[in-house]
Amino acid sequence: MPKPTTDATWEIEVSEKTGRPIHWNGQNFQYYKKPMEIAACRKDADLVKIMKEEKSRRRTPPQMMELEDGSAMWKCLCERIEGTANKQTRAMTNRQLYTQLEAARCKQNGSVKNHLNYMCRLHTRLKTVGMTLDDAVLSGMLVSSLPTSEQFDRLRGYVDTGMSCVDTPDKVVAMAITFDKANRADSQLQRAFGSSKQ
Repeated sequence: MPKPTTDATWEIEVSEKTGRPIHWNGQNFQYYKKPMEIAACRKDADLVKIMKEEKSRRRTPPQMMELEDGSAMWKCLCERIEGTANKQTRAMTNRQLYTQLEAARCKQNGSVKNHLNYMCRLHTRLKTVGMTLDDAVLSGMLVSSLPTSEQFDRLRGYVDTGMSCVDTPDKVVAMAITFDKANRADSQLQRAFGSSKQ
């Protein structure tokens, strides 16, 4: 199984052969949580039966076997995967996610939109385990993770001065995507202008 990555281009894929998620190592649990919860509620009795089979017993924690129904098992699984099972697990998950959020950097020619989506997913996971970030802190992390360019430097200045057009992370993301489009348009014009000179 691949290791977690900070590459913003990493997206969820499903295998055509098996129908299982590719590259799923717990990093995208929020994506799968709701469909799995619906499936667990619909087939509550079947889930209990499956979870109590001898084959599953080897891979399932003992406390799961003590639960009476599928909903309780689902809650236990969510707590384990989301890292909210106990204080120590929550603290370690908080630290790991915060470090990943701080270390995230968009490559110079990378997809800014994918990178910002990756950072927003990390922020959502941080909220899930009970850690909240001030809007100003998250906005600062978002702009500092962007590549160097005239437009992104201007955006950093807007955030540093506390302008109202970028006073929330959502506004920062929208502005960064707009500036990324401007960067791409500029580079296309430069290529077109450069090729017409020759």
